[in-house]
Amino acid sequence: MLLFDPQNQDKAHVREMKLVLSDVDSGDDALPTDEEIAGWGLLEDDEGWMDVKFEDLERELRGKKGSISGADLEAESWTDKGAQDNLQRIVSQFQSS
Repeated sequence: MLLFDPQNQDKAHVREMKLVLSDVDSGDDALPTDEEIAGWGLLEDDEGWMDVKFEDLERELRGKKGSISGADLEAESWTDKGAQDNLQRIVSQFQSS
């Protein structure tokens, strides 16, 4: 879906994925086998990114960025208005369900 969504066509990671997939399709490159993947070993993912302080979330919903815990908190607004709108839309969907 990411590769074929028109709004993502100019993003570098999408172009890179398309190049990799075209190399695989043409036979210039190959995906790793199941045996190779099994040899990589398992890594434990850090779930620390899921720890969100309520105050930080509230601040972001109001359109401010920065962390309540220590940073200089001038009335700094988001540089990406779309991110704030998306976050507010997601929260309102959770509240309505």
